[in-house]
Amino acid sequence: MNKPFFKSNLIDLQELDNKIYSLINKKLNGKLTTELKNAEVQYKNILKEKEEVEKVLEPYLSELKVIETKEIDIKNKITSIDQKLNNQNLNSDELSNYGKQKENNENILLQIYESQENLKSKFLVEIDQLETINFQLEDKKNELIKLSKLTQDEWKNIDQKLSLLEDDKKKFINTLPKEIVQLYDDLKSKGVEVIAGYKREGQCGCCGVSLTSSELDNIDDSEFNQCPYCQGVQV
Repeated sequence: MNKPFFKSNLIDLQELDNKIYSLINKKLNGKLTTELKNAEVQYKNILKEKEEVEKVLEPYLSELKVIETKEIDIKNKITSIDQKLNNQNLNSDELSNYGKQKENNENILLQIYESQENLKSKFLVEIDQLETINFQLEDKKNELIKLSKLTQDEWKNIDQKLSLLEDDKKKFINTLPKEIVQLYDDLKSKGVEVIAGYKREGQCGCCGVSLTSSELDNIDDSEFNQCPYCQGVQV
């Protein structure tokens, strides 16, 4: 087995894995992904705030519904009276009667409008809050749509790159002896951060620990030239 060749290929394999990890990390924790996650949290928080304000406004909305029902009823009556007043065959008594009915209903309508304003004044702060929240929700919704599209485009691009790198890794692994691949996988499973690195004078090329001459000799004599401290392979 040509050790220097295989050891240097461990560095190449490690670099491939680092590129793959970097892309996966970008997909999971990249700027766009983070912004999208934050926007989703903000949207949910605004929704929660809206629910709280709407709960306070329940009496207002309930009473307003009753008032609006009355308003519709009176407006329909006025419309009906107007239609009757347009009848050219009405006599003076009928015109006077319908005229008074219209006036009475118009006065009732004014009272309804006044009731609406009085009711609104009691909940003015919450009504303004709800209006502001609805604007915020719409803005955040548009932001989410935009970020979601940008993120999906980025993920698609990342997935394409990942697919190519995974193919390269698979082909590259097939060129290595099984014991080298096994060594690499074992070190990864043990959490070794730098699996292979170029030796530096008196230091481990993986963890940077200063090594004695005796330790360096032991490394050179070992099967895979591993550092006794980090288990990284010295190239």
